[in-house]
Amino acid sequence: MEISPAQSVSPSDGLSVSTGQPGGGKTRSRRPCDPCRRRKSRCEIADGHPPCLLCRFHRQDCTFNEDPRPRKRRAVAIHEEAHPDRLGGVRNGSDVVRHISPPSQDAAHIRQNEPIDDYENLKGPSLLKKTLGLQQNKHSRLLGSTSTYEQVLLELYQDDERSEIAAGTSTLRMVDDVHTAFILSPNSSSQNYQDDIPDLDAIETIVAPHGKALIHLYFRIVHPSFPILHKKVYLEKYDRTHREFSPPLLAAVYLLALNWWSYSSELALLPIPDVSLLEKLALKTMGNIVHRPKLSTIQAGLLLLQRPEGDSWALTSQLVGIGEELGLNLDCTSWRIPSWERGLRKRLAWALFMQDKWGSLVHGRPSHINSVDWDVQTLDEEDFPENAADEDEEDGSTEVEKGRTLFCEMIKLTEILARILSTFYTLKAEREVERRAGEGVRWILERAKPLQLQLRQWFSSLPRVLKMENLAARKLSSTGQCTQDTIASAVRG
Repeated sequence: MEISPAQSVSPSDGLSVSTGQPGGGKTRSRRPCDPCRRRKSRCEIADGHPPCLLCRFHRQDCTFNEDPRPRKRRAVAIHEEAHPDRLGGVRNGSDVVRHISPPSQDAAHIRQNEPIDDYENLKGPSLLKKTLGLQQNKHSRLLGSTSTYEQVLLELYQDDERSEIAAGTSTLRMVDDVHTAFILSPNSSSQNYQDDIPDLDAIETIVAPHGKALIHLYFRIVHPSFPILHKKVYLEKYDRTHREFSPPLLAAVYLLALNWWSYSSELALLPIPDVSLLEKLALKTMGNIVHRPKLSTIQAGLLLLQRPEGDSWALTSQLVGIGEELGLNLDCTSWRIPSWERGLRKRLAWALFMQDKWGSLVHGRPSHINSVDWDVQTLDEEDFPENAADEDEEDGSTEVEKGRTLFCEMIKLTEILARILSTFYTLKAEREVERRAGEGVRWILERAKPLQLQLRQWFSSLPRVLKMENLAARKLSSTGQCTQDTIASAVRG
């Protein structure tokens, strides 16, 4: 079996070979050659005789003379021993943070910049000023119509010109003129808040020094077809420090980018970071932040659900509840928040809608999003900050405009799925089918016919750009042939 040079080197992967070096004559077992050891690359030797493939490619001597270098202790492990109360690693018997061997000698050298406390204090222009759902030091919760604050809030806001009203350590913020309000609470009063910086450092150390390259890979390949982040906001934060992120979101972006490691000319020949460790930290930190919700909480959860074998109905259900806390099910068109955040909220809401409906279908569970409590408006061009001009020209990139169109068409398909689920797969609908079983299949076919016509209309109206014959050279296609064939068969049947 051919093994990619991008795979990590394991001590058990070596071969017993003769060095073939003058004066050598020794048999070297289960160890890489000296150049591969320095590069930290897999040492592949064809026919059991050196030089190895990489040394042959680089036209250099393939020697086995150097002794293994002593492993360096990771900075996070040292930090933990000095501050055991601040960084306990991943608990419950999987103390993974304490015992991480770095993926490279530069892994310990991560930025130590302190994150900005309040985006309003940033000098110069910033997209993050006046944000509601991505404040650095606060998290927000929607005040519903039966909330304790509801009546008092409305009375105070009639004559108050301030943007926020103090309510103890929290503040109340009205976002429109129809009584939509949020309570903003400080993160410092929430559980596990003190773990965020150590967790972020541990996540960054796992991928260091490749964090920036992985983020570029994510926005080049994943983001165009699943645009639930705001690229400029994410890059603005990362340019300052990785410590401004929600820990599971930083880990989730890295995890999805790692699936495309070999598509980066900068990374392909390097050993891949520890994916399983990154997954453990992502899931652990996700549990730490669900009680202080932000838009980044939804982003992290949705991305974690896109991992291979990462689907989870429990996490999907939890995200729906968090989305309601953040008001994602409401129409934010007239809210007094930055325009980019309105677009982000709509994209996140529809991504959550799709996750809920398809998860309900796959897992055979009742959907949690009800049409009577769903007021999110249809996406339009202004809700997507990127366009064809932002597309990466590197081979193997994803097409931005095709990905955006596919995202919108998947929403339309999911709306049809939602009607199918409510027509046939609620408890009441299933009982009705059983009750009328004696009438034969005619009754079922009569109810199914309008839905079949809607599917047929959706499929026939697909934009030309999503047809499989319209593939761009050297570009990844976000249009799946198997999905189209399956849908076409369903429509014909």
